[in-house]
Amino acid sequence: MKKLLMAASMVLLLSLSAGIASAAESTVAPTASKVLTYTVTLKVGQTYQLGYNPSYGRHYTYYISPNNQDYFGVSSNGMLTAYKYNYQIMPWEDHGVVNVVDASGNEIEEVHVRIIQ
Repeated sequence: MKKLLMAASMVLLLSLSAGIASAAESTVAPTASKVLTYTVTLKVGQTYQLGYNPSYGRHYTYYISPNNQDYFGVSSNGMLTAYKYNYQIMPWEDHGVVNVVDASGNEIEEVHVRIIQ
């Protein structure tokens, strides 16, 4: 086993020193993004159900920034609720973002939240 590890290390070292494998030549193919991105506009007190697509499965986790938790929140079952309006944010600006993640850790939704009067 030791000899095999040494042989593999030598081949790698020689390849790198000969310029056969360089960072400039290697490329990584980007993966296709399957994240559904959309904007939800709510008035204070209104709700919206997040992650409501049967093809996703169950057991979602909802992440929102702590800075935005005064303005909207998400329950454990994905019910988004607008708490209050922020007068410092223009009507066309987002109050924040909710990221919906499935049980495997894959982000499936990126929801931009706008709260209007």
